[in-house]
Amino acid sequence: MIAAQKIPGNVLSIENTPPASAAIGDRILIGTAPTGDYAGHAEKLTVYLSTGWQKVSPTNGQRVYVQNY
Repeated sequence: MIAAQKIPGNVLSIENTPPASAAIGDRILIGTAPTGDYAGHAEKLTVYLSTGWQKVSPTNGQRVYVQNY
């Protein structure tokens, strides 16, 4: 399990569906209407690891910069 503090303060984008392709280390903020592998994880941070998407809840007051918004 990865702690939210360990995920850097920037993400690639806000998505409701996992991208078709991802590179290890890609970070996404899950949107408010998630589907597929993101279902049930609204507004969580996720980072792509060799084992797939690891999802964590952001910590209270944590700020995230969205690069492609």
